[in-house]
Amino acid sequence: GYVSPVYVYSRPQPFRYATTAIIGGGVYRGTELPALEGKFLFADFTHGWIRTLERHESGEWRAHGLFHDLPFFISAFGAGADGEMYLLAYRDDGGVYRLGSSGAVAPAVDQRAPVTPGRRSQGGRVRGGRAVRGRPA
Repeated sequence: GYVSPVYVYSRPQPFRYATTAIIGGGVYRGTELPALEGKFLFADFTHGWIRTLERHESGEWRAHGLFHDLPFFISAFGAGADGEMYLLAYRDDGGVYRLGSSGAVAPAVDQRAPVTPGRRSQGGRVRGGRAVRGRPA
């Protein structure tokens, strides 16, 4: 049968874009951002924000803003072998970004690096580029 959502959020009116999508992330299990430990991360594709979702003692699910006004559309999340959270940007460079302890979303992989088939873990090199800063919530 149908299960009701645990959390629903309102969208701003009028919409900044014609459509929107919720991008489910995952539960944070990394070590760099201890305040996020055990919290579910999700994003709004078209509105450029990331939020956390957690269940409180009362049983109520609550969301908290993490980043706003990111300069790209978030198309997916994923946890690395290190437990840190990465996200994919849907924009010209199709960048892979990592949530960092500095309060920024930092480039994680140089998209120009050669990819070695069958050796995904060595498919790119860490980029020393500048971090992308959304407005902290």
